[in-house]
Amino acid sequence: MSKKIKLQSFNTNLFYNIELINQDKVKLTSDLTTLEYSFQKEENIFKILDLKYINDDVTLICLESIFNLFPKEAFTVILSKNLIQNNLSFNHLIKDESIILPRETFASLGNIWAKAADTNNEPVEVSTNGITHPKRPGYSPGELLYKKYYSEIDTTISFRVANVENDLDNFHSWHNKKFIYNFWELNKSKQELESYLENGLKDPHSIPTILEFNNEPVGYFEFYWAKEDRLGPFYDFSNYDRGFHFLIGEESCLGRVNVDAILKATSHYSFLNDQRTQLLAGEPRSDNTRIIRYINHFECWRKEKEFDFPHKRAALLLCDRETYFQEGYPWN
Repeated sequence: MSKKIKLQSFNTNLFYNIELINQDKVKLTSDLTTLEYSFQKEENIFKILDLKYINDDVTLICLESIFNLFPKEAFTVILSKNLIQNNLSFNHLIKDESIILPRETFASLGNIWAKAADTNNEPVEVSTNGITHPKRPGYSPGELLYKKYYSEIDTTISFRVANVENDLDNFHSWHNKKFIYNFWELNKSKQELESYLENGLKDPHSIPTILEFNNEPVGYFEFYWAKEDRLGPFYDFSNYDRGFHFLIGEESCLGRVNVDAILKATSHYSFLNDQRTQLLAGEPRSDNTRIIRYINHFECWRKEKEFDFPHKRAALLLCDRETYFQEGYPWN
């Protein structure tokens, strides 16, 4: 009954090899530690029985291993409250001597798979083209934004901020593939695309981002703040709603199962990065049926309407935060 997966910590980048060695025991190994723990299963509730505390990061990997080894079965995990000693996000889940952790709550916690914005400070308001909105955070080239394992494709998906020096060759190659430039229309010279990336890194309303499979670049995303974007006038977005443009540049990473996992990760990152984000928007060309059809697999996504940009007829696709987590994503 052995089953093996590999997880990587967002906070430390340390790899963990996870093995289900029998029906109720898991083995975890890394460069720093080896341990085993047992669990008890009752319907969709899993209780961790004999895990010894090493640090919060190891405990989080053990929790994630349960949800990934049993993605269709584990809806709640119970563990001793002593197994989380520094992460205050778990305090409200303590009952007596245990932490009772529903899957949707675990999925929505920040700083486990993604860097979460500090929402305690009063936002500073600025104006862009006459639109008042909060001042947006800055990011450094190469900065890791998100990292999570997806069992359905046995792959760790990550997003990091683009680095012009390191990523220009791939960026140029992708944009000069016909199935990409038919929609992006950026089949330009390397010098022109270098300027495009450099300008993107200076734009506070958008983050040029590299999509990675197991730490290898496979695509490009632009995550933007919707209110001050050109999309803003077409819908009543709140201050922290997001949108994105994307391309998958490596043909081997296309296909429904891969794209499903990528869209789960896209939504997950956006909702974790800022807890105030309630909606995520996409606006592909209305004739881009290859992209639009994927929303049929996700109850949290819907096609709101079609509308006209100056340069294209677009479909407005929306993903709702509450529905995303209630439906069990990203594990669903």
